[in-house]
Amino acid sequence: MLETAYKWKLPRGWSYPIGAQALSQYLEDIDGPAERPLRFWDYHIRASRHRQIRDQGEPYSIIEISYSQPYSERNPEYLQWAVTVNPVPSDKAAAVRRCIVSVGLTRIREWLKQTRIVDAKQGRGFCRLLYEESGERLFFRSRLNDTDNVTEVELPCGISGSG
Repeated sequence: MLETAYKWKLPRGWSYPIGAQALSQYLEDIDGPAERPLRFWDYHIRASRHRQIRDQGEPYSIIEISYSQPYSERNPEYLQWAVTVNPVPSDKAAAVRRCIVSVGLTRIREWLKQTRIVDAKQGRGFCRLLYEESGERLFFRSRLNDTDNVTEVELPCGISGSG
């Protein structure tokens, strides 16, 4: 199972849309994870810039895959991936989780496999699942490397309704 680097305690009314076990089930066999690749943050609750995005009804990142270089590694081409998970309103968490599991994790897995074969000198790009509270929609936004264009697609899963 993938290890968790940290998991912030959330206030009432907020939940992480997916946990370490489900992420591990889909991603643990992909080459190149960081030593403890899972990070659970509460940015959209406490950080004003992130809260402003959410308050304006804009889609915000609920899962992000990023690459970084380990401190002990001197080879600039050696990068490891990590997953950051951000919370959603608790009354939407179950529906968002269903969409992540049914469609989102497969997209993330495919993206990670593609980035593993891209020349590291071109950079590693990014991959995000974004949640739009006002329209109750999920989006997959990605870029394979620093020279690639950003793509964004709405995921085909209805989230409306609770639990």
